[in-house]
Amino acid sequence: MRNSVNVYVVLDRWAAWGDEAVAFITTDYDEIRAWAEEINYTYEDDYWVEEVLLSRSDVKAMAERLKRY
Repeated sequence: MRNSVNVYVVLDRWAAWGDEAVAFITTDYDEIRAWAEEINYTYEDDYWVEEVLLSRSDVKAMAERLKRY
C-alpha cells in the first residue's frame, strides 16, 4: 500500500523506572540496532519493538505535532 508506511516503535523497559515507555519512533530498523549497541541494550531484556502500519497523512500529522515541542 503506497499511502502507508511501516513505523517501528521502540519501547524501553527502563525509561520510566520499570514501566515500558516509548524511546523513539523510526522507519529505519538499523537505527534501532545502532541505538541498542551504543547503550548495550539486549532485545527483550531491555527493549522491544512494535511494528505499526500508519498512513502517510498520520505520519505527517505526528511530525507536525513534534515540531511544536
